[in-house]
Amino acid sequence: MEEETTIACTLSAARQATRRDELSSGLLTRVEAVEELESGYVLVFPDLPEVETIIGDFIAFEQGCCSFLDFVVTRPAGSRTIELALTGPAGTKELLSGWIAAPAQTDGDASA
Repeated sequence: MEEETTIACTLSAARQATRRDELSSGLLTRVEAVEELESGYVLVFPDLPEVETIIGDFIAFEQGCCSFLDFVVTRPAGSRTIELALTGPAGTKELLSGWIAAPAQTDGDASA
C-alpha cells in the first residue's frame, strides 16, 4: 500500500506570509515564464550565476518546510535558461498556484 503524502507547509501562518513576501520580492522577480504541469509548475529563469544561487537557496529552505515538494532543476540544451520544476502529489499545484501564478503575471489583473 502506498503511503499518502500530506500537502502542508510546516511554517506558522505569520512566517508563511513573510516567506511569500520574500519570494515575491526575490526569486519570483527573476521568473521569465511559467509553464503549467499536471502536478505543478515549471519556472523559467535566465541562466545567470546569481539566479542559480537564489534557486539553490530556495530549494534548501523549502525542503525544510514543504517536504512534499519535488524539485527538478534543468538547463535545456541550447537554451540560456534555468528551469525549476515544482511538483508533488495531488493538491500541490493548487497550493502553489496562489504564490506562483499571481506574481508571474506581468499585466492585467493579478488576482486571477
